Amino acid sequence: DLSQFMRFSGMIFLVCTFAVGYFKRENREIQRDETKRLLDGDSDAEEEVLSVRETYLQMKSIMLLSTVKLLIVVLLTAPIAFAATDNLAFRKLLQRGMKKEHIASLMVFITPLGIVLPGLISKYVTDKPLSLYKWAYAPRVALSLLTTFLLYFAPDFNADANKESLPLSFFLCLVVFAIIRSVLSTAMFVAVMGFFAKVADPKIGGTYMTLLNTVANFGSNVPNQVVLFLVDKVAFASVDGFYVVNIFCVCIGLIWYLYFGNILDRLQSFDVHSWHVSSQAKKQKI
Repeated sequence: DLSQFMRFSGMIFLVCTFAVGYFKRENREIQRDETKRLLDGDSDAEEEVLSVRETYLQMKSIMLLSTVKLLIVVLLTAPIAFAATDNLAFRKLLQRGMKKEHIASLMVFITPLGIVLPGLISKYVTDKPLSLYKWAYAPRVALSLLTTFLLYFAPDFNADANKESLPLSFFLCLVVFAIIRSVLSTAMFVAVMGFFAKVADPKIGGTYMTLLNTVANFGSNVPNQVVLFLVDKVAFASVDGFYVVNIFCVCIGLIWYLYFGNILDRLQSFDVHSWHVSSQAKKQKI
């Protein structure tokens, strides 16, 4: 079953990780002259070859940049607004008796969009990627609020004599909501990835991109776990926990947009060299 498969996959993952860590040896022939050239800001220098320890030290240096600190705050707080809708909406439909097959049928419309949209949207993130992120954020918060009402007025399939039925009007509403969410979430994803690529120091590009992606994933996953924990804790009287958690997340999203909207503009107005460790090291030497 699924639990055994996940346990087996986890064991394979751990065994492979420890095997690579034990048997793979780092190449200690680091070119120190190359490192000096990087710190001196030589634009012709290629990406550094670092040991594991040096890589983590490099990541620490990146995180100490004032611009990166501000970006980290944005990445850790922005996803809170959508956590409840993204993780609990389908669960709520299942609780109301909607069949899994009907929910899965929405993927017929969403999967092609996931393939096509990134290529279409990427042309709009070359100059100011976070402008697109900011543009998509507010409508996505509004969509989360509208999802609350959509689910509140959704048919109760458990009470329906014919549980196989699915009102066409309700299904069409789900399709429209799912398509809009897919467009907005993809736009935000492409925008933030484009911004990472734009500001990442090319001399440590791999380390830089990995760090920012890790922070972004952490910021997305932690709120998801929190809302899953809270949904059954905050229910009271006849009010379902989903509505309480989702309204709270929407309020957080509105406050976030009002406060961080201008910060998004500031982030992409900074000179690109203010994001580079080598440039900051050169300034300190001067």
